[in-house]
Amino acid sequence: MLSPPGTMVQESVKPGKYTILNCETETFLDLSGYDNRAILGFPYHGWENQQWDIEPLGAGFSIRSVHSRDYLTLDYLAPGKDSQNWALVCSPYPVAWEFEPEGDSWRICWPESELVFSLEGMQANGASQAVLIPLHLKPDSRCHLWKLGQCGDLTVSSSVATPSSHTVVEVDGLRITSTLTTHIVVL
Repeated sequence: MLSPPGTMVQESVKPGKYTILNCETETFLDLSGYDNRAILGFPYHGWENQQWDIEPLGAGFSIRSVHSRDYLTLDYLAPGKDSQNWALVCSPYPVAWEFEPEGDSWRICWPESELVFSLEGMQANGASQAVLIPLHLKPDSRCHLWKLGQCGDLTVSSSVATPSSHTVVEVDGLRITSTLTTHIVVL
């Protein structure tokens, strides 16, 4: 599909660690903390279960949870009132997803099909189920468009501060000294 005039489109996804934002709901692809398998759209909180490693795989890209180290794939759901749906889930087995540029966003597709990432069933807490749907069912919806936000590398270092307290216990000639040391983690 052609991009609107003046719109920059990256021709291919660059490997790296990303958050994946839905353009319609403004929620992020999120590995459920309930079962570490289901995939949701969920408001941003910045934890590892909203971070994804995207790496080349065959003719496409694998999408792997930073939190669980499992890959995005699909699981069949019973037919809904409008269509058959496939839920996005995590599994130990990778899939080579296709990324199709659309303006400044991406359509993420099941290989060689019209099935695209989408969200449905928004709940009061902002969560919705991540599914694959045939693109022709909602061709003008922005719910199947996603933005990739590259996660910066966090540098973590630690240092040991001067001991802040001592406890000395003497019993029958045995002396036990306890030292409390503070560890400082700098992000």
